[in-house]
Amino acid sequence: MAATADRSPAFDSILGQYPQLEAGWHVEEGESGMNNTTRMVKAANAGQAYMLRIYNNHRDEEIVQLEHEILTALNRSAFELQVPVPVKNRQGSTVTRAEDGRIAGLCQYIPGERPSVANKRQLISLGRAAASLMQSFSGLPIGRKPIYEPYFMLESTYGHPGDDVFVRLADASGKLAGSAEQLRTLQRELGRCGQVCEAARRLPRHWIHGDLVMNNTVASGDDIIGLLDFEFCTVDARAMELAVSLMDIVQAGQEGDPLGRAADFCEGFRAGMALTSEEIDLLPGLMKLRMLDVSLHFINRYNEGLDGIEVLENIVIGAGNACAWVASCETELKRLLNAR
Repeated sequence: MAATADRSPAFDSILGQYPQLEAGWHVEEGESGMNNTTRMVKAANAGQAYMLRIYNNHRDEEIVQLEHEILTALNRSAFELQVPVPVKNRQGSTVTRAEDGRIAGLCQYIPGERPSVANKRQLISLGRAAASLMQSFSGLPIGRKPIYEPYFMLESTYGHPGDDVFVRLADASGKLAGSAEQLRTLQRELGRCGQVCEAARRLPRHWIHGDLVMNNTVASGDDIIGLLDFEFCTVDARAMELAVSLMDIVQAGQEGDPLGRAADFCEGFRAGMALTSEEIDLLPGLMKLRMLDVSLHFINRYNEGLDGIEVLENIVIGAGNACAWVASCETELKRLLNAR
């Protein structure tokens, strides 16, 4: 009989398919993202720990199979950090379907803690990790084709959103109406993104993680030791990996020095690899492209009734502020990656 501190009808139907858990298991409560339900699972025998992920935003086994192929390839490569190791069920597959139709995956647990942008050494370590991952991805043998479009396909991904998609949000709530400056900033950047996307197509390209942010890493002391959540891997301009990480670091909280945090990250990254001059010149544009993509994604979620207005407000206003900050610091950001 499985003991669980966090009950869900899906747990029995999913975890019952793994021979590693046939002696019983215990599910611990924990945080989950908007797209997935994530829980730690402890086997009754030998105390082996796993991480269970139930996918809530899609039921496409191909997406998870691709993710697991990438994880398997990284684990077989010389990549120096830990990444999840997918576990096979009784059918010999790493993808499991629950009785309610949702799909799930079980991976070996990577012990550690969540890092903090307040820790300078962890930021430097994250920069080194990003460089190491980019180098590993450059020669990783992946047989499957990417499922998600690259960031530079933003306009087609979101159906050519239009000249007023952001300014029209002022009608959605009083808070957004009072954030006209942020909405105008996003609308202006959307109008310019075509040039950024066209330039990104000409940059060096290979697989990227696509969401390499602090919450998707594992730390031990001052070091980043593991990377998580490879669900959104795709083939894109490789510099987009750096843009995503930097944007997350810059947006993390209102305290401290965003440029200083970016400098710490770039110090670690430069120790591992160098970008081309074309990649460095386009990096601020790629950072803003990330914010446009996130904003349009959450506009869609709001329109589909998946999120409340409060979620959309926080995302869009934060993205507008972040784009304005990047625009004011473009020279400094480029200098961080050119420093020797």
